[in-house]
Amino acid sequence: MKHSFSNFLMTSVIALLGFGNIQAQTAPVYVITGPSNSQFSFTNGTLITSITFAVTPAGATNWVYTGLPLGITPNTTNPQTLAGTPLESGVFTVTVQANDGTDYSNVLTYYMTVKPQIPTLTWPLLPTSLTYGNPSYQIYAHSSASAIITYDTSEATIANVTDSVSTSSGATIHTLKINGAGTVNITARSHSTTTSDVRDTTYTFTIAPKKITAVNGVKAQTKIYDGTSVAAIEPFTASSLQFIGRVGTDALDLDTTAATAKFVEDDTITLISNVGFHKQKFTGFVLAGAAAWKYTMNVQPTSNDRVAITRRPVTIEGLRANDKTYDGNNKVTSIDTTFASMNPNIDSHADLWFNVGTGEFDSETAGDKTVTSYTGFTLTGNKSNNYTLSAQPSFDAVNNHPRILPKDIYVKNNSLLVKDKNFDGTDPATYKSTPELNGRVGLDDVFIMSATGIPTFSDIHVSDDSIPINFTQFALDGTKKDNYILQQPDTVIKANINPMPVIITG
Repeated sequence: MKHSFSNFLMTSVIALLGFGNIQAQTAPVYVITGPSNSQFSFTNGTLITSITFAVTPAGATNWVYTGLPLGITPNTTNPQTLAGTPLESGVFTVTVQANDGTDYSNVLTYYMTVKPQIPTLTWPLLPTSLTYGNPSYQIYAHSSASAIITYDTSEATIANVTDSVSTSSGATIHTLKINGAGTVNITARSHSTTTSDVRDTTYTFTIAPKKITAVNGVKAQTKIYDGTSVAAIEPFTASSLQFIGRVGTDALDLDTTAATAKFVEDDTITLISNVGFHKQKFTGFVLAGAAAWKYTMNVQPTSNDRVAITRRPVTIEGLRANDKTYDGNNKVTSIDTTFASMNPNIDSHADLWFNVGTGEFDSETAGDKTVTSYTGFTLTGNKSNNYTLSAQPSFDAVNNHPRILPKDIYVKNNSLLVKDKNFDGTDPATYKSTPELNGRVGLDDVFIMSATGIPTFSDIHVSDDSIPINFTQFALDGTKKDNYILQQPDTVIKANINPMPVIITG
């Protein structure tokens, strides 16, 4: 008889060997002997070869057994040995008796406890190197006993096992799904189909982060030349970035806290600060975003765009227009640059200066002037290509007070010719021709004012020598006279007073 102790135990089957049943006999003719210990304990699935019975005398060749577990059978010799592998679990009451067809032996009773088999659970060969982004693949653990196997994960955000039913075979497929990077324990747990036994085994997977191999979508801002290669980073959004190596639509971004940008030559190494369209080099970007923990990034963003450094506008300040002498036009003829400066100038005087142009006064007449315009000023110097002259210079009315000075004008000496005269007892003298001016500009309307520069003899008497001529103050007249200063003649002009002829009549 079997006494069940688990809902996993199978129903026992009584094994009957030989013929007849167990018979009670008052004085047994035969004596059967066996192990002195009536208690046996085995594990389901374990081979048994150690239980032996013998009968004396040898004439009893028929053996009768009751209550043997399935899988245990005796041989046909005397003595007999029970052998086999139990196929069921439980507590079994086993009896044994021998007979010759007429006479019987005594009956021996034993108690066999067959414990459920403890299944072993092992993993087959599993990958040693996994990376986030690898495709999902089937996994399975192997149980040595009939069992249902389930799977648990220590961190589902890193990896978990999903079950699906094969459409072709109907079998359950277990798939390891990689969700992130890190270390995760996957536990396979077997549930025996015949006992209450539960076994588990854990495999540790280390999943490496996926590499981001390139990042696009970052570029520098256009800037005005400032003498450095430093660039500002153009604002961007996470959606505008392209991460080479990203899995699906994982939320990735860039942290710009420590990021920098520089303008570089085409070799992407040599820094450049001059005006032009340039490549850029980025440093200090750090991978960010909700999925950043699944990745590693050992690269910096790159950009195929060329970004401009534009010319810096400058002005010329502090010019001084110098005084000039009246010349009939309003052109500025001399400009003092002693106090001039470039604003703003971030380079040295040697690297940036200007070529002096021209200017115009508000009029061409003599007097205090203002400069109405400067023209023709251009930039020069080693760094001049990095600048643009935003406007021609303007007049500095606070510090510059230019003048057009009146021009000196003279009476031509060779036009101061006085006629000789006969003695008349007076000093008036007479010009041979109208005196002329020397130093007039062009056809300026300027001449000697009438009734000025009147000549007189310095002596009214006849003299053997020429007599010096005195002149009253010369003065100017005409519409342009104010542009001149008349210098009085300083040349001694002489003429003769001849004796008065006497006519004798009579």
